[in-house]
Amino acid sequence: MRRYAVSPALSAPELLAGLAGAGLCLICWLGVFCAAMTEPSSLVKQYAEIAVFVSVTVLFLGIVRLIFARDMLRTVVDISDTAIQKSGAARIVRVEFSRVTTFAYRHAPGLFGFGVIAYPHGSIMLSFFIRDLPKLIADVRAGIDRCGGGAAYEPSNIDRFSRAAFLAEGRNERLRRFFPNLFSVLVMVLIVAMVTAIFLWHFPVVLAVLWAAVVLVLYLLSITVAEVVLSAQGPGRHPDETCTYFATGLVACVACLCLGILLSTAFV
Repeated sequence: MRRYAVSPALSAPELLAGLAGAGLCLICWLGVFCAAMTEPSSLVKQYAEIAVFVSVTVLFLGIVRLIFARDMLRTVVDISDTAIQKSGAARIVRVEFSRVTTFAYRHAPGLFGFGVIAYPHGSIMLSFFIRDLPKLIADVRAGIDRCGGGAAYEPSNIDRFSRAAFLAEGRNERLRRFFPNLFSVLVMVLIVAMVTAIFLWHFPVVLAVLWAAVVLVLYLLSITVAEVVLSAQGPGRHPDETCTYFATGLVACVACLCLGILLSTAFV
């Protein structure tokens, strides 16, 4: 019997969402700080109310994630030579491999994906939150083959599932390792962006906040592009991860600078 559990660590999309939430809160409070030095007190109060609303919303979403994570961590998948069993907080489903009618990878390009093990009157979903998912996929495939159910899956489809699971594990591990550095750079970039917008380009606070939001989006996009580049190298390659992050971040920095200069020329 082999057991696979849900990983308690945050996944790459969750880490990026965390960066986005922290960045939004920082932008809002930097806006309040700048408004306190340049705007009437009535406007400062409005900015503070927006900052509190955004912060509470981000905190609420974080709490919701923790609640879902508590239930998800109770989910385990057990594999034997003849069956698969998925146990969760609400129910336990056990399926003999001989009863499996479909084993497939369903995905929306660029968004999400999951595995489906279908049997008469039900199905089991295999998500990317499961630790050692590539090994689980191989065990399920081998179990179905042992029971003569090779027609239940398309080999090329399951190969894509295995590759996607392998790449997802790499992204998760990489972003967890780089997250402290990425967060520190994000804080520094947003502070510099707001200070530059207010005191160098003399943006009004509203325009400075909007520009900082664009900087945040481009920063997250640079991380996403870096992950695409690193994932495209393939499992046998060992690219310089730091240089890849730096290169995409530098491009985003140049784009932000050009946009800021354009805005300072057009609207200030």
